[in-house]
Amino acid sequence: MAIVRRMWTFRAIAASALALGGATMAQATARNFDESCHALSGKTIAGATIGATSSEQGRFAGGDQSFTDLPAFCRVQARIARPDGGHIELEVWLPEDWNGRYLQAGNSGFAGSIAYRGLASGVRDGFAVANSDGGHQSVGSDMRWAIDRPGRVADFGHLALHDTAIAAKAIVTRYYGRAAAHAYFAGCSDGGREALMSLQRYPDQFDGWLVGAPENDFTGELTAELALAQASRGRFSSITQTQLDAVSKLALANCDALDGAKDGVIEDPRRCGSNLAALACDNPTGAACLDPGQIAAIDRARKDWRDPSGTPDIPGLAWSVGTEAAPGQWSGWMSHIAGAGIGGHEDYAQQFFGTFLHRDAALDLATLDPGDAWRDARQKTSADVDAIDPDLSRQRALHRKVIQYHGWADVGIPAQFTLAYYGAVQKAMGGSVEDFYRLFMVPGMGHCGGGTGANAFGGFGDLATPFEPDRNLLAALVRWVEQGKAPDRVTATHYRDNDPAKGADRTHPLCVFPRQARYDGKGKIDQASSYHCS
Repeated sequence: MAIVRRMWTFRAIAASALALGGATMAQATARNFDESCHALSGKTIAGATIGATSSEQGRFAGGDQSFTDLPAFCRVQARIARPDGGHIELEVWLPEDWNGRYLQAGNSGFAGSIAYRGLASGVRDGFAVANSDGGHQSVGSDMRWAIDRPGRVADFGHLALHDTAIAAKAIVTRYYGRAAAHAYFAGCSDGGREALMSLQRYPDQFDGWLVGAPENDFTGELTAELALAQASRGRFSSITQTQLDAVSKLALANCDALDGAKDGVIEDPRRCGSNLAALACDNPTGAACLDPGQIAAIDRARKDWRDPSGTPDIPGLAWSVGTEAAPGQWSGWMSHIAGAGIGGHEDYAQQFFGTFLHRDAALDLATLDPGDAWRDARQKTSADVDAIDPDLSRQRALHRKVIQYHGWADVGIPAQFTLAYYGAVQKAMGGSVEDFYRLFMVPGMGHCGGGTGANAFGGFGDLATPFEPDRNLLAALVRWVEQGKAPDRVTATHYRDNDPAKGADRTHPLCVFPRQARYDGKGKIDQASSYHCS
């Protein structure tokens, strides 16, 4: 790809090197890089007041994360003041070797801090990349920031995305002396919601969006968290890791080979009905079997929750079948199972419905009816936080491009939400939308990663996958926007224990939905070249 160099010219660098009396050209370049970076400090650009700036290279530590092998970049920290006395904190990372593009990284959870992994991934691939805290400062899932502060809820919902893009693009232009040729947004989880929110409300700000496991039906998904938190009470605390292993093994025994290859991953869980009767026993202590109460508890978590009125219809965890025992799956999200503490579902539901909507951090979630809770949340917050408009006619007319992905086995945000929205878009647009909007479902993958399937493919925050269109969805999006070549399949990689440092142990193709990978009947089952999409 073409590299857009610094705003100074080769002649200027050479002249500076001669003037330094023997200093090397590299030293002159480094000095210009440092000086240009620090020159931004104290400036106010497009409403953003720049505080600290620093020249970084190699290792960077931010929050509770650290990153290595990063290219040289200028780190810009800035604030945008808000009418209620609060502010949006943002960072813009400006690589010395810029690819001429702008990337905005999404958040996770309820935002509240800078997503450094998204910044590190973007700058590694040559983007000028920005991220904000969504207009509030918080730790973990704490939602006290939203109480009686409608402006901050609106910032979190969509305004911070818009204003960050304006300010960050202006900083990019000031620094490099030219505007970015193309602009992209990438995020997963709440960052996926942000991506679809940006697409729906502000389609002029970006050329392409990479949307991962979106929480775009925000109020519906939080209601699912509530229903699953309620389902995880009672007999879940008696279920052991040994029993979870048995549940996953039974599903794999029944469904793994449906795609023609017995590879330890269920390609399409919609085809898998896993009846737990084969694991039934009266006294499961220390054994790989389940008593009737435990079977009922698992079945309840798997099943959809339906309001008597028909709305909402809240998805359960049926599609995570075969991955229940994997690290971070049920034990990460369901409370008290296999010796775990409070799970992700209960944590988020407690903050949203208890701390925020009911102003009661100690609210007993068991007292809420999911249907009533959903209607309350919809009425009070949907206008700001839900990104569920299926009419993308304007976006199609503007030739915008969207790639969305979701793990079939996602326990955090069940994949049914993605298929529901994608289906709604197809219906609103009168049929296929593959000319501008393509979906990739990922077998065996959990929430934005993890699980048992091949899950490294250039998704949000992926620092391991090379920036190659046939292996990296963000690179595929860039090629689609800039060269008009739409992706039909990409090769995903699985690392041992989901740790890139341990090396890859298999690859698998991801196909444009509704197509799926089918084993050719020959070749190694752990190599993507042995599969075709159909």
